[in-house]
Amino acid sequence: MELQNIKTFFGKVDENTYTTIIITLIIFFLGYLFNWFSKQLSEYGERRLYRQLVKASLLNLIKQINKQAVHLTNFANGLDIDSVGTTNFNYVILYDLSLISEVPYITLKTSFLSGWENKFKSSMSIKSFNVLINSIKYLSIVNDDIVNDGRQLFEEFSLLNELRNNELTNVQRNVEKFRINAVGRYNVNDPIGKYFMEREDIIARWREKDDYITPTNVQLYLQELLNLNRANVKVISENEQFVDSTELNISINLATMRYENMVNFINTKKSQFQFYASQYYLNKDRLFTIYKSIK
Repeated sequence: MELQNIKTFFGKVDENTYTTIIITLIIFFLGYLFNWFSKQLSEYGERRLYRQLVKASLLNLIKQINKQAVHLTNFANGLDIDSVGTTNFNYVILYDLSLISEVPYITLKTSFLSGWENKFKSSMSIKSFNVLINSIKYLSIVNDDIVNDGRQLFEEFSLLNELRNNELTNVQRNVEKFRINAVGRYNVNDPIGKYFMEREDIIARWREKDDYITPTNVQLYLQELLNLNRANVKVISENEQFVDSTELNISINLATMRYENMVNFINTKKSQFQFYASQYYLNKDRLFTIYKSIK
C-alpha cells in the first residue's frame, strides 16, 4: 500500500520538480563532501604541523643532549679526591625537552599514529612512538636529578672533608706539641733523638712537595708517621709522656678512615655520572633514529 502511494505521488510530480529534487540532493551531497574533505585537510594540516614542530625540536634536543653527555663525561673523568675543589659542574638546559614534553600525549599519538598519511606512509611505528615518549619522560626526570646531584656532590664532599680536617687538626696539634718539647731535650744519638729526627725528616719531605696539602699527599704523610710509630714502639713507650703516640695514632687512624670515606664517595659519584653520560648518549642515538623517520 505504501509503495503504491509513493508511485502515485511520483506519478503526479512534473519534470521541473524532479529536477529541483535532484539538484537539491546533489548540492547537499557536495556540501557534505566538501565539509568532510575540508575537515580531513584541516586535521592533516594539524598533524603535519605537530610532526614538523616535534622534528625541529628533536634536532635541537639531540644537540643539547649530546652536549650534556660530553659535559657529564668530562665531569666524571675529572672527578678526583685531589681536584674536586677545582672541578666545575657544567650542565645544559634542555629547552626543547620542555617544548616536546608539554605537547599532550593524545596530540602526539594522533599526529604520528593516526590519519591516512600515517597509515599509507607511516612516519613512525608504534614501537618507535613508545621509544620517543619513554625517552622524553626519562630525560625530563633525570635532567633535574643530574643538576641536583651535581650541586649536592660539592656540598657532601665539603662536609666529609670538614670531618677529616678535624682529625688532621688533632694530628698536627700532637706533632707540634712533641716538636716543641723535643727541641734541645734529646741527643740525636739516643733512640728517642733518632726517632725525633726521623719524624722531622718525614715532615720536611712532605712540606717540600708543591702540592703537599692535597688529600693524597697528606694521607701519605700520615701513613709515614704511623709506620714510624709502629716501628719504634719500645722507644715511644719509654717516652710516652712526651710523645703521646696513642692519641696521635688514634687521630691518624680516624683521619685515614675519613680519607677512605672521601675516596669511596668520589668513586661512587664518578660511576654515577658516567652512567648518566652513557644514558644520555643512548637516548641521543634513539631520538636521532626517530628524527630521521619523521616525514
